[in-house]
Amino acid sequence: MDEYWRAFIDCFVEATARIGEPHFSLAVAGRATPAIRERVYCYELYHQLRGLLPDAARFPFTLHGEVDKRGHPVLGERLQGRNPDFIVHIPGHMGAQANLAVVEVKPCGSFGEPVTKDADALVAFVQEADYFRGVGLVFGGNERRFDDHMRTVFAPAKHLHERLHLYWHTACGERAQRVERWWDRV
Repeated sequence: MDEYWRAFIDCFVEATARIGEPHFSLAVAGRATPAIRERVYCYELYHQLRGLLPDAARFPFTLHGEVDKRGHPVLGERLQGRNPDFIVHIPGHMGAQANLAVVEVKPCGSFGEPVTKDADALVAFVQEADYFRGVGLVFGGNERRFDDHMRTVFAPAKHLHERLHLYWHTACGERAQRVERWWDRV
């Protein structure tokens, strides 16, 4: 799994670097500053990532976006109705060899119930659905807002630091950076 994980995360980081300004922050008519829109960013990340992932002969996993988990016959109650931004898996199979990564994306500075729910979903998919790794990606913002975001959202997940990787995509045209030892910052 480590080989596939490295291939995925290399493509993932490169895909973040390819997200252009109209998708990183969205110009809005009648507004002086652009809006940060998670869905716009995610759709472009998905598009870029699909183009970078190796072919099926070298990478047996499939990237899917916002798969609705309601009524899933195998997942427990805690995962019912959870729709992670992305999953990288072998469709139709469960377990550690079929579930490579679950990804949640959030704009920096997002707080409240929807954000903590997404962080809880990352934890649940890693623990209960046996995803090999969870990825939290935060985009935009500044250092102070990022640190606040980390403390508010990811502190409850620090016990999973070996399986949960956090990335911060600070600016358009740059690669997202892994937040090393993020559990020490929360």
